Amino acid sequence: MALHSACKRFCALLALVLFFAAPALRADTQWNWSYNSSVYYGAGTFTTTTTASPVTVDGTTFDAYTITDITGSWKDGGAITGLLNFSGSDNLLSLTDPQLDFLGFSFATSTDSWNIYFDNGTFTAFGDTSPSDNGNGHFSASIISTTGTSPVPEPSSVMLLGTAMMALGGFAWYRKQNSAAITATAA
Repeated sequence: MALHSACKRFCALLALVLFFAAPALRADTQWNWSYNSSVYYGAGTFTTTTTASPVTVDGTTFDAYTITDITGSWKDGGAITGLLNFSGSDNLLSLTDPQLDFLGFSFATSTDSWNIYFDNGTFTAFGDTSPSDNGNGHFSASIISTTGTSPVPEPSSVMLLGTAMMALGGFAWYRKQNSAAITATAA
């Protein structure tokens, strides 16, 4: 009976660990990005995390990445100082073209807040104190590295973990049975 109770405690502890470890199972991905138009230009890097589920925009479903950090320079060498939620941007990025949706991504410089988005077949950039470039831009992003672990463990890893846990449980049961037999023999 005590072994059954110990198994329940172990399973509850394992479930708790997996619950709190699940956010850490997401991979961070680094991207190079650039934007060029006749008015504005910039380049830098993104750090992204995969979204929990696919995103649907204008009837198209795609696996999305949430932009969590941005660095780089923008127009005349000004430094990008951070990521924003300016003009309702969702800061999502996709591997499939056009890579941005109509909400796009936003960032700050020392003088302005900017939004770059895709709408009606064109990329557009505008600032809160700067005019739009009227949709004549070109945006590109490419993955340069991925760190962390896979968001979904492969089946063989799960089987290996399950087998190891069963072996540890069997070993503990064997030791408990042998210690009980030794105690009964000594008495």
